[in-house]
Amino acid sequence: MSSKREAEKDFLYQKYFTTMIFMVIGAFMVFWADDEGIPYALFLMDTDTGSGTVTEFHGIGHDRVLSFSFTDQNGNVYSKRKLIYAGTPFVVRVGDAIEVTFFPRYPEVFEATSLISTMETGFWIMIIGIVFILLGAVFSVFSILQLLKHNKEDLFY
Repeated sequence: MSSKREAEKDFLYQKYFTTMIFMVIGAFMVFWADDEGIPYALFLMDTDTGSGTVTEFHGIGHDRVLSFSFTDQNGNVYSKRKLIYAGTPFVVRVGDAIEVTFFPRYPEVFEATSLISTMETGFWIMIIGIVFILLGAVFSVFSILQLLKHNKEDLFY
């Protein structure tokens, strides 16, 4: 028969491992959405615009592939290839000029201005994942401290 004290200790271990599961889920969310979330966060801080050129635009099933490039103020050429989902209203032809938004400090972080709004979902998924990780870290610390307290008290029983 187990005692109340053993049940409390088992609960602390269960809480710790459940917290670890949420931290793993949060890490998965961050890694899954970082390719859209980080540039979107940078665009929220500071942006500059320039002109780019569409180099490729064709369909794959219902989705489309867009390749475009732009030249920054220093003459460096950056290019990008992006999958555009079927529900996104975006129509261009090869050779068309498009407006490009980029982060001034790192011009290699850029996106077609009309497609920036599609990155917001990835940003929020990344933020929620970060919150899971931070809350999990706080709960883990409290669980570990409670377990250490229990172990120290068990020496006197």
